[in-house]
Amino acid sequence: MDLLDNITSMMNTTSKELFGKPKPKPVLKKEVKAEPADGPIAAPKPSFRIPKKTANVQPSPSGTMTGSVLGRCQPSSSPLQNRSMDSCRMEVDERIKKELKDEPRGYTIGRPMKPEYKPAVDARSRCDFIVPRTLTIEMNGVNMDLSRAPEFVNRYHINITKVKRNNDEKDATRGPKEDDHHVFANKFFEGRVDNDVGLGEGKCVKSGFEKNVRFLGDSAETANPVLQIDTKKSPFYRGQSVLDFIRELTERDPEDALRSKPMRLKVARELRDLVVSTTHQEKNTWFYIHGIVDNSARNQMFETDQGEISVEQYFKERYKRNLRYPHLPLAAERKGGKGFSFYPLEVLCIERGQRVDNKKLAGKLTDKMIQQARMLPHQMRDHNLRQLHQASLINCRNEYLSAFGIRTSDSFVKSEAKVLSAPEIKYKSTSLQPDRSGALQWRTNPSIQFYQPALVKNVSLVIFDRAVSDGEANEFYGALARAGRQRGISVQENNVKVTHLSSELDSEIDEHFRSCAGKVSMIMCITREKKDPVHDFIKLLEARHKVLTQHVCKQTALACSGRGGAKTLENVLLKFNVKNGGINHTISAARAALGGGTTQQDINGRLFNGKMFVGFELSHAAAQSFYDRQVAEKVKEPTVVGFSYSVGQPTDYSGFWWYQEPRLHTVQYLRDHFRRAFVDYHKKNKRLPAEIVVYRSGTSEGEFAEVENEANEIRAVAEKMSDLNGRPYRPKVTIIVAQTNSNYRIMPASLPPANGGRVRASDCNVPSGTCADTGITHPRLREFIMTSQQANIGTSRPTRYTIVVEDKPQMSLTDAEHITHFLCHGHQQSTLPTHVPAVLYAAENLAKRGRAAWKAKLGENSDGASSSASAPQFRLADGEDQDAFYKRISQELMNSLPNHYFA
Repeated sequence: MDLLDNITSMMNTTSKELFGKPKPKPVLKKEVKAEPADGPIAAPKPSFRIPKKTANVQPSPSGTMTGSVLGRCQPSSSPLQNRSMDSCRMEVDERIKKELKDEPRGYTIGRPMKPEYKPAVDARSRCDFIVPRTLTIEMNGVNMDLSRAPEFVNRYHINITKVKRNNDEKDATRGPKEDDHHVFANKFFEGRVDNDVGLGEGKCVKSGFEKNVRFLGDSAETANPVLQIDTKKSPFYRGQSVLDFIRELTERDPEDALRSKPMRLKVARELRDLVVSTTHQEKNTWFYIHGIVDNSARNQMFETDQGEISVEQYFKERYKRNLRYPHLPLAAERKGGKGFSFYPLEVLCIERGQRVDNKKLAGKLTDKMIQQARMLPHQMRDHNLRQLHQASLINCRNEYLSAFGIRTSDSFVKSEAKVLSAPEIKYKSTSLQPDRSGALQWRTNPSIQFYQPALVKNVSLVIFDRAVSDGEANEFYGALARAGRQRGISVQENNVKVTHLSSELDSEIDEHFRSCAGKVSMIMCITREKKDPVHDFIKLLEARHKVLTQHVCKQTALACSGRGGAKTLENVLLKFNVKNGGINHTISAARAALGGGTTQQDINGRLFNGKMFVGFELSHAAAQSFYDRQVAEKVKEPTVVGFSYSVGQPTDYSGFWWYQEPRLHTVQYLRDHFRRAFVDYHKKNKRLPAEIVVYRSGTSEGEFAEVENEANEIRAVAEKMSDLNGRPYRPKVTIIVAQTNSNYRIMPASLPPANGGRVRASDCNVPSGTCADTGITHPRLREFIMTSQQANIGTSRPTRYTIVVEDKPQMSLTDAEHITHFLCHGHQQSTLPTHVPAVLYAAENLAKRGRAAWKAKLGENSDGASSSASAPQFRLADGEDQDAFYKRISQELMNSLPNHYFA
């Protein structure tokens, strides 16, 4: 029935209504307007539209290009061999200038029609890429056939189709589901328990799927509805009595376990917000547990019409029941403004179908959950097929789909993909090139110097809670300094001073940071645990006192100075260099990826020169508690915007964060903060960027139109930068939305044979650089599906990239794909490509930093999933509105260090 809801609007809408018909091209009328001599040129007002695809711009054999200024330049009549190269270039440049001057600037959203994909090359001409190889892929979706469906059963109003159930006719559009699934929006988990995997502590892993229906294809005419299904595994509470749950959780008898205060607090945390049902009433009811009180049934009193009575006595008189555990604490149910009701734990059962909150899944259970969630591609394919069969979504077994004549395929959709070449990785005096297949063996050795080594002066080495001895700390820093000098960093072992502090004394830590501000290059901190609670406070002080910090745990510090710790030392060193202002590596188009007649200088100039790459990540508050949702409590924890940008090399980033209205999916206060990015770029390059390429996450397809407002904000800031530029400034703006949590999964259509009986993840996943831009993409949008990361475990998840805002002349889809894949190799703390461009990955880290700073300021060391009603909050100052509050708190907690401090 839910599947019908997904396709109802599709069946009700014609192809032209769904995808839009092509609009006639407007006739541009040239008007001459008087402009003030010193006034900026006003940019034309953009309109949000996603036009029907037109043919992708590709160079023609004759050398002309219909979709670009360069292509419209007519070749000179004079023979090329009779003129010098300089005169030829100058003549072309003059024609380009004239074309650029005369061409109106417009802003469009969407993509032109893509031509049929031809493997091996992307249009061989002057600045083209060679595609090293192609690959037949399979995606996690099955085709749907609507051809036999009636005209939506006479538009849903006449002759409603009936289905037979238990010999009775039922309305096909109504009635309960016959399947046994736990439903969470469009996620479905098996209600049956025979496939459950135990986690311990009263929890289990349930298998399920997430489904959606989307039209995919190269054009509106060829688009086909596809039922997309993605494997899901999630932790659930087992349906059992509360006492049995306590036994599993504590591995002790409940009466014995709850005598201990720490154990009682642990049980209370686990039971809070759980839905339980009673077992002692004639008509049993369910409620959520607000908390566990210390009083027992024997000593907890309450008022009745007959007077005061204990819970134990009430059960004896009202239900004729003697409690077996009268000394156990009670569960409390909140009754709105009427107070609380109390229940003995022995009369309660945990309702089945409740997912476990992440904050209640820690330690060994997290590791077990991750292990269960990992599936190789062939395992995921089998799992998806099983879910489709169990949900009766294929082979005409679904009575609702059959009633409307809808059929689904029993095989997954296949398509063609290309495998893009990796970039060249450039260091100070050497570089790493991919092989002929485009694959990159990214291995470094101690003799390779960083592209831009840092200069490190004095360092304060802080040991918290005597995690290591002074000797061990000095050995660690000595090993780090020696390795750094090999890689070109200017650093000495004797420029370090060791200090001991307690993680419990915030005032002493704050005083030490204050004394170091402006006097040391960095404060290096060593703690006992990797996730030590003092970490967030350290980062809060870093922003407050503007002194760089790096945090390592005892295990890491000892590994760096011992044998076999070369890889660990390398990871610490990568952070150490970029935090202190260095650049580990940069990227360039690889020679193996370029077509004939194309040089690296040409292609790098087109892809990177004059461009500022920007990343935006929105981090929202965690889910509210059950009670807060029931009483419609407003979310008080703000959304954090992580903002990163390149300031020179495409791998040289800076950034910061700010706070805005909770749960808002558009970026606020851009005008207040984007100017800093322009200033930083100008400071390093002595000019402003000609083009801004934004990678934006946290946006769904229904919110694409709102992204245009963000582009307008950037343009508005740019217009005010004429004081730096010396003339009116209107950079080209391109915004690419990256959806990392889409339901797309792609895998090779055929798996390689097992290597010695063992199937490795790297062998059966698609290789890094796999890119699909035909067949399985939106028929109207300029988008591509790409897997840049290397899969070492499980099945890799691709990222869906959609170009939603672009100024003319548009960037070609081929260029967008290669820029994106190259930037995924720009992360400075790894020698592996990331799942998104490094500038967006940096924005994700900044958003996490901003969330941690908020919690540290509140004195919290939780993950933000606590009840928003009970968590401490900032207060508005007198006369302060919400906007002023967010601007003030952003300024207070924001980190304004210029370096890559967030590494």
